[in-house]
Amino acid sequence: MFQHAEYTATQIYVRSARSTLSVLLDTLTKGNDPDRMKGALYVLGDKGIMSYALADEGFHTKSLVSLLECQHEEKPSIQKLINNFALECLTHLHEDVLHTDAYSLQTAPAVDDALTSLQQGFSPAFIPKSLLDDALSKMPIRVAKRNAIYEQTITSILEIASRPNTHVRLVRAKT
Repeated sequence: MFQHAEYTATQIYVRSARSTLSVLLDTLTKGNDPDRMKGALYVLGDKGIMSYALADEGFHTKSLVSLLECQHEEKPSIQKLINNFALECLTHLHEDVLHTDAYSLQTAPAVDDALTSLQQGFSPAFIPKSLLDDALSKMPIRVAKRNAIYEQTITSILEIASRPNTHVRLVRAKT
């Protein structure tokens, strides 16, 4: 019942997934009722919610780590959900979500030429210079933050995978 209400709320109310993700992810920790954990996994497994959680910088690492950390629950149905969702997460981890060398590469001359040509089609007042300068000055900060999140995520996943008590099927899913 809760799962259906949660799906409906996230489809109707913009950003409602953001307000419930912390509660759902905290439900995956040790000491919670296995049935409650299973319900949270079903909600988190919704493609829309999963996609949002993995794309959001604030929830990206926590979503992946919480999913992998809840392997402590031995219930086979929960283990199956964890394995399925760990594999499904891979489809949501495309280059836009992950660290990429594209942030630090120089653009190709053809790209620069195309941008210059495109820029000539607009009046200089189309984008105020102060706004453009402000956006350009914030780019290195965003890239550094994204790179730090990437490093933290990879380190956390490798730490979980290298534990002696990590389920073999999860180690295979992570590699």
